[in-house]
Amino acid sequence: MISYKKIIISAVQIVLNNKYLWFFGLFAAFISSSIYGKIYGNETSLAESWGKIKETGVFDFSVFSRMAGLAWQDPSGLAWRLLILLTVLVLGVFIFWLAVVSQGALINSAAKLYISKKTDFKEGLDEGKIHFWPVCFLKILEKVIIFFLFALLSIPWLLSWYYSFNNSLRISYYIITVLVLAASILVILITKYSLFYNVIKGFRFIDAIKSGLALLKSRLWISLEAGIVILIINFILSFSILMLISAIAIPFVFLMFLFYKLAFVAGLTFVLMLGMLILFIAVAVAGGILSSLNEVFWTIFFIVLIKGNPKSFAGSLVVKKS
Repeated sequence: MISYKKIIISAVQIVLNNKYLWFFGLFAAFISSSIYGKIYGNETSLAESWGKIKETGVFDFSVFSRMAGLAWQDPSGLAWRLLILLTVLVLGVFIFWLAVVSQGALINSAAKLYISKKTDFKEGLDEGKIHFWPVCFLKILEKVIIFFLFALLSIPWLLSWYYSFNNSLRISYYIITVLVLAASILVILITKYSLFYNVIKGFRFIDAIKSGLALLKSRLWISLEAGIVILIINFILSFSILMLISAIAIPFVFLMFLFYKLAFVAGLTFVLMLGMLILFIAVAVAGGILSSLNEVFWTIFFIVLIKGNPKSFAGSLVVKKS
């Protein structure tokens, strides 16, 4: 029987003893897959979002005529805007590159640390660079598939433009939602296993996908069980971190209220800026820890899974009772 307790303890020890993993985890979180919260707000359908994008005038090329007019009226202003846009674009590309590299680096470092191999930040970063393109293509493929899956949720709302939103459409929406969630979970798990096969085992892109699909097919229930375990851990840790951050914020709120009553603007501004800085650092550190813990947990789980044939915890309980 698989021991989730040992996996969790090993993951926590690795994350706490190798703090450079927090850096990788923080940036890897930018391309991590999470389906939680996607259902909330789905009433704003993709068709409605498409309409908002279309209103900007991008597709009728009116934006280019506006840029031409701005260049004629205020060339320096346009130059500054384009410079800012270029800077943001370059920064976005760099963050995406770092996120992909961090994903590969985190998996590689976690696998080596679990089997007691020495590694460090530089080695992990180098390994992440080596596996950049396979990791990049796998994550893009995952995002594209999940996007089209969630696009199916817009079908009942598109039909409601022509028909009244009756019970049949409502039921079909709920059925499609369940199917999309199930399919998305499977896609995420296949991608995870494919990443592990590529980064840890050195499989080529197509071979990694085939192996990931085969592993999930043969170990589906224990994979879903592991997903539930890490989901519970995430909920507990996220709630604990939220409570901790709330407790840290209490003195700042008290000082801000005090300075506001005393009309001490400088003190109020200082406390506000300091509080925002501490909040930003706390959220970044917490996000890095949670993300790295998730990835280390799945990495160890994958290694345990391919090393032997562990039975699921729930399956073992059923066998014992029978």
